[in-house]
Amino acid sequence: MLSDFDEIFPSEDTPEPSSDDFDKQFIEDYIQTQKARIETRKLIQEILFFAACQVASASLAILLFQYAVQVVFTAWLCLFIAWIPSLANLGEVNLQKTEEGWTLRIMNKPIITLIKFISSVGIVTVTIYSIADELDETAKQITAVYNEIQQYEQPQIDQFLPPYFWQVILAAVAIVLLANCIKTARDLL
Repeated sequence: MLSDFDEIFPSEDTPEPSSDDFDKQFIEDYIQTQKARIETRKLIQEILFFAACQVASASLAILLFQYAVQVVFTAWLCLFIAWIPSLANLGEVNLQKTEEGWTLRIMNKPIITLIKFISSVGIVTVTIYSIADELDETAKQITAVYNEIQQYEQPQIDQFLPPYFWQVILAAVAIVLLANCIKTARDLL
């Protein structure tokens, strides 16, 4: 604690920093502050780009489904748009000079890139294919209703007859024939 106090308020025996030391310290602090701001802006831009791609993908999916574009085309296009932020980070190549020499880094933030990729693949894929399944189910139901409507547009005589109609007719004919046979048998005897 005293060392911090000594740094803030130097004692009389410590020499005062020269203006060159002050200028160098100010420039280093300024450079560090600017680097931190740039990194923060990059991070905010990445987050906004990721969110924009996800929203654009979902909006495009809804738009394409409404215009009845083929499901496979819609799904792949929306998936590609959702994957753009993570694919952009996969191809990030950085060549830096270090004390040991030059280093080549591919994919600077692998964990963030994988999280973005998995979340975009997971969320968008599940959403798009659930919409596609709903569309297929709706199409099947529409086809079933259409077939039922077609049956009533081309009526068959069987559809208007009461149940057991043919059995009742056969029984009536059988009764009439039996009555005629009995009548003829009585007349002959």
